[in-house]
Amino acid sequence: MPLLTASLGDSAFCGDMPILFGQGMDTPEGGMVMFVLLSAGMAAPLVGALAIVAICLIFSALKAVPAPYRKLEPRLVWPLLVPVLSPIWSFVVFSRVSRSYQGYFAARRRTEHGGCGETFGLSFAIGYALCWLCPIALYLGSRDFLTACALSVPCLIVLGSPTVVLLIFYLVKVVGLNKYVTD
Repeated sequence: MPLLTASLGDSAFCGDMPILFGQGMDTPEGGMVMFVLLSAGMAAPLVGALAIVAICLIFSALKAVPAPYRKLEPRLVWPLLVPVLSPIWSFVVFSRVSRSYQGYFAARRRTEHGGCGETFGLSFAIGYALCWLCPIALYLGSRDFLTACALSVPCLIVLGSPTVVLLIFYLVKVVGLNKYVTD
């Protein structure tokens, strides 16, 4: 039975790819396509759910800070849901949320909270940006989409795991600061 393919010409992105999952999966390229699709299909809902929970927690933490001390409006944390914008915007959000708490506590002459999680937040933003840059760099280096996807999975596991831990540390710190806000 001939393999049904969708020809995209000599594109470095796909080339000839199987249309139906049952066809061509016995070849190395077909197996790689299935691996990439399954990995992305399993990871996307988990990453999306984590992002929504994290953004809701950041929103509530920033909303707890009285308005005069906020360095960012709470509604401006939602652009973190925009995939292309989020690696850049995370630097702004995480530093400004921490600085909002720092300003609030400095006005009350309370220094026991230190940087209010700013180091964790900026470390997370750096790791998150690297998680975005890794697959792009691998694709630009190989010019082969399947190779870049295959190499991105271990790269994202190595970079993503500590990045998620830094996000959790940041959220615990910032959400824990809510109980010290008395206005």
